[in-house]
Amino acid sequence: MIIQNAQTNMIGQQIRTWNVLDRTVLQAFEGIEREQFVPEPYLAFAYADMVIPIREGQNMLEPKVIARMIDALELAPDHTVLEVGTGTGYSAAVLSRLSQQVISLEINSELVEASRTNLAKANIDNVEIIETNCFDYCSHDSNNAGKFDRTLITGSVPELSPVFLPMVNETGRIVGIQGHTPTMQAVICYADGTIKSLFETEASRLDQVQESVHFAF
Repeated sequence: MIIQNAQTNMIGQQIRTWNVLDRTVLQAFEGIEREQFVPEPYLAFAYADMVIPIREGQNMLEPKVIARMIDALELAPDHTVLEVGTGTGYSAAVLSRLSQQVISLEINSELVEASRTNLAKANIDNVEIIETNCFDYCSHDSNNAGKFDRTLITGSVPELSPVFLPMVNETGRIVGIQGHTPTMQAVICYADGTIKSLFETEASRLDQVQESVHFAF
């Protein structure tokens, strides 16, 4: 009962107050037990409004942040979604309730194993986790270009469009966090390259990201 109340409070006091009002999205979050995806030392904070560390340099985003980003994807039941940064599998689990198939990329082998276990325990079978460097998977000469209706990036990058834009089809969109500390923003990147800002936030960098070069004179 305590956990159920914590989940209800998370949805009502964190997610809804961040203008996530789509009932389908809210139901997706209601249907996933977040404590199944939180590292054991942080179980008491599974539904708290906070970033949760999952390994050195990598975190679970606050529930309200990931909810707002997923809401901005405007998912349909027949969509195929690319997620970059599986982590513990929580956001993939939510995406699985809103789309037909999720392909989730994770470079860390321990997280790949943990997220597969977490998703299996949650009886989720429409998520495929691929252990790979996302920048190799999304390279311009890969066979994956144009395969996806939507892409969610759960770690930050200097700029979304150069790397990930080729992955979505002509009606697709990407939602992720771009920029440099302390001025990062969650944004939507549309298939034509148009960028729309959603809100200011901050997230840890994706592994092996190439930083923009800044010159000092």
